[in-house]
Amino acid sequence: MLRVPSTPAATQAPQERWVDAQAIQALSGLLIRARTVADGVLAGLHRSQRHGRSIEFAEHKVYSPGDETKHIDWKAFGKFDRYYVKRFIEETAMRAFMVCDVSSSMTYAGGAPGSLPGVMKADYAKTLSATLAYLLLRQTDAVGCMTFAETSGPRVAIRGGDRHLVEVLEALEQAPVGGLTRPAESLASLVGQLSKRAMVVVCTDLLDSGKDILGPLSALRTRGADVAILHILHPDEVRFPFDSVVRFLDLEGDRTAQVDAPAIRSAYLEEVTTWLRAQEAAAHERGLDYHLITTDTPPARALLEFLAPRRRGE
Repeated sequence: MLRVPSTPAATQAPQERWVDAQAIQALSGLLIRARTVADGVLAGLHRSQRHGRSIEFAEHKVYSPGDETKHIDWKAFGKFDRYYVKRFIEETAMRAFMVCDVSSSMTYAGGAPGSLPGVMKADYAKTLSATLAYLLLRQTDAVGCMTFAETSGPRVAIRGGDRHLVEVLEALEQAPVGGLTRPAESLASLVGQLSKRAMVVVCTDLLDSGKDILGPLSALRTRGADVAILHILHPDEVRFPFDSVVRFLDLEGDRTAQVDAPAIRSAYLEEVTTWLRAQEAAAHERGLDYHLITTDTPPARALLEFLAPRRRGE
């Protein structure tokens, strides 16, 4: 996927370049954030490569029925316990499309009493999308993007070039956040427009959208697209750190609920674990790549873990 020039690695260890998510979001402007995160990703990719070996990248995708088994990357299987199929450099004129969920549920940025404000899920998703666009465009691939909530935001066509980066970043940065999660129509419109060689990366919390989103994404995969879901959740949603009676608000409706958090924590965590496993299983059954990411994860680390299996020869 990424073809990084074979230049000396950065002197910092990767973890020193993994600036935390809150610090990244404090930077002014999406372009600056994308450049900062990209710098950390590239440093990590360089440092993780064996000495003296080329760090050129080709596309890998999750294996699905119908793919030729002779192209399974067994080294990747041994490392990640998942089947990936190699696509060689000459087969990959990369065309990528970033899809960002900006519905109201993505406005959550934390609410546990006594905790510091966290990163809003929508901002985190925009940062990941912007960074991927930055990385791909600088290696002369082509990128497009769109956002969705109740309807889709302005769609930026897939093109290449440095000037196109500005258009992509402006579309992401200026996209308003809010509204119900209704991705089906927005994503269905992509099915007939993207070529089978396209890579589609969807950043979403999958709240109120799991069934609606899998249909069009499955259709894209059936047409030959390489589809990845970056499942973005706030740590509160995964760990439930509340320790008193808490009043919860429905961000996409008018419902409220006051609960004794300690009394329901065990049941909540069990429910969330079951739901997360179901989301991952449903994605893999359809040949979709799936990555769970919480917004306290340094964005460079999150992207490095997403990109690592797609590296040629690993």
